[in-house]
Amino acid sequence: MMSTKAIAMGGTLAALAIVLKMFSLTTFDLRISFYDIPLMISGVLFGPLVGGLVGFITDWIYSTTQGFPLGLFTISSILWGLIPGLLMLVLKKINVKTITVIVVITSVFAMASNTVALYQFTGSAVFAMLPARIIVMIIKWPIQVIILKQLHQRVILPLNIKRV
Repeated sequence: MMSTKAIAMGGTLAALAIVLKMFSLTTFDLRISFYDIPLMISGVLFGPLVGGLVGFITDWIYSTTQGFPLGLFTISSILWGLIPGLLMLVLKKINVKTITVIVVITSVFAMASNTVALYQFTGSAVFAMLPARIIVMIIKWPIQVIILKQLHQRVILPLNIKRV
């Protein structure tokens, strides 16, 4: 059973993710955004179930408001919350090394999921943009790690937000 605090914070993180997704740089097959950071935080703090649910809700509301149907892209949003939650069950402690592992593993799985979804629309043309998508992913890694570490130090620890 989810606590009221997990539901409220999950809703807040989903809302933040939706806003960040709306203000992303997006082309047909490439999105540069940091909407994934609130989703990773939800998984780390509240576990894989809440993290995955926050990812689903984020994509569902975004798709509904933007007129896109839910599809395979929803899986990557779910993975952004689910995988960090699963990894925290194993890694336990939050530090730069843990955050780096979470970011890299989750990014690879989410990108693979999006590649499959793009393949559904474009066929083998998806592979033409794959190098650019990989470069963007790698460039985002240190930025995501720094932001997550700073949020942990400056928000989560001072507010005494405990992992569930």
